[in-house]
Amino acid sequence: MKIDALLQLLRRENAYVAFLQSAKKALDNDSDRGALPQRSLDLPMAARPYVVSALQLDWPAPILVIAGRPQEARQLTEQIRSWSQRPEEVAYFHAPDSLFYDRPPWDRETISARIGALSQLALSQTDNGTETIHPQIIVSSMWALMTKTLPPLAVRRATQRIAVSDRKPMYELLKACTRAGYERVSLVEQPGTLAQRGSIVDIYPPNLSHPVRIDFFGNQIDTIRTFAPGTQRSQEQLESVVLGPASEALPEWGQGAAEALQRMDLSQCNATTQQHLEEARELASQGSYFRGFEYLLPYLYPRSVTLLDYLSANSLLLANDIPSLESAISELEDQAQG
Repeated sequence: MKIDALLQLLRRENAYVAFLQSAKKALDNDSDRGALPQRSLDLPMAARPYVVSALQLDWPAPILVIAGRPQEARQLTEQIRSWSQRPEEVAYFHAPDSLFYDRPPWDRETISARIGALSQLALSQTDNGTETIHPQIIVSSMWALMTKTLPPLAVRRATQRIAVSDRKPMYELLKACTRAGYERVSLVEQPGTLAQRGSIVDIYPPNLSHPVRIDFFGNQIDTIRTFAPGTQRSQEQLESVVLGPASEALPEWGQGAAEALQRMDLSQCNATTQQHLEEARELASQGSYFRGFEYLLPYLYPRSVTLLDYLSANSLLLANDIPSLESAISELEDQAQG
């Protein structure tokens, strides 16, 4: 039997109907307190992926599923996608590649995947918070959820909307992309990168599933096309495109981090650490993006937030396994104090 038929059968089951009704009741009760509706997935482990997939069809807003550890969240994401009728709307929210207090740079895939998910959420709402796209499912681990990030307003500020026939000098586009964390490369193959050849700018925004090629005629945008990263061949022609930021750590906010580092007492640090932080402070004050810039996320913005701040009021929080969440939190605390 096809998966969509199985999902339809599940949605008629009394147990599922009761679960959905209790979630909607939680929405009514929690919204009165200004809190997001929360439910525990108190179901057999094997049943959870297709119950969440069914909720995707019935819940009118984003659904955040919280797992304990990154590997658990990643596996759950793949299981939900295999059942979902809209698998492209099921996102895994990556955990950082290093703990909060470690300085190793994050992998480019992690950076792009995280900012891509955050951009999709931030740009899915109008100024008054009304949802304008279909709901989606986001699966996050506690580690990923606890990491401070940029506020939605910063995402929208760093986003560019461009269209064919727009009068926009190329240097303005390149400058804005640099301020939004894009890395200049010779060939665009990965999200978060851009390249310029003559009148053509290739750019791969993390909020899109494909890179785009922008061709200028003087100071006017002549054409916008998608292209295949593997072959570099142009494909579909577009009338407009939305270019989201390339990183959670935006260079244009670097002055805040530089001032925070300036206030730190580094007298107890060794010479290598002092030199590293001084170099980071100098680059941040210049508004430059550098590998490892994400380490300064807690200092970049006047008010750092978490993924929860991106959810609309009627979003649903589902805890995959409460003991696993508590264990993951304790483990992170032990590592930080060890």
